[in-house]
Amino acid sequence: ARSPEELAALVPQWTQVYRRLHLDNAAPVRVAAAKALGEVASGAGRGLGKHLKSLAPWWWCAASDPNAEVRTEVRAAFERVFPTDAKRRGALLFASAEIIDAAVEQLKIRAPSEMPHREGTAEEQRERHERALTTALGALGTFAPEAFPPEEADKDKDAKDAQDAKDASPSPPASAPPPPAPADPSASHSHP
Repeated sequence: ARSPEELAALVPQWTQVYRRLHLDNAAPVRVAAAKALGEVASGAGRGLGKHLKSLAPWWWCAASDPNAEVRTEVRAAFERVFPTDAKRRGALLFASAEIIDAAVEQLKIRAPSEMPHREGTAEEQRERHERALTTALGALGTFAPEAFPPEEADKDKDAKDAQDAKDASPSPPASAPPPPAPADPSASHSHP
């Protein structure tokens, strides 16, 4: 068994391998890579922190894999390493710029021939390109709801709505003139 320090030292190299494996054409390879990711990341313990920004983009993209078994394994690894909602949110927010940047960069790849890994047949390259686009869009689409859960968004919205209502309510002028005095009813009637 490897110590957490030894596993943490492997994370930079593992990140490069995982970046490639998470788009592999064979779903069983992606499932095995997700399981290995969970072992390495959870085994690294706190040592994972200094490498999280480089690993998180590919981890989060893989969580949107079109294959349900892959998505399940990737998500299980993420939840094992970050066992509470608060820890998962914290990890996503810590690496938010890297996750978003990587997803956007994936979306800029216009053709299979522009992919970093171009091995395989034309059909395999097309499938890998489509998977890269799918996972990048999925990563962007799932990021905000995970990093900013609805209950927090609702609290923020409720506070904003309350402030907007307060701002929209009419307030009396600072120096409003006093209301007119009631007229003397006897002054308006003439007596014969």
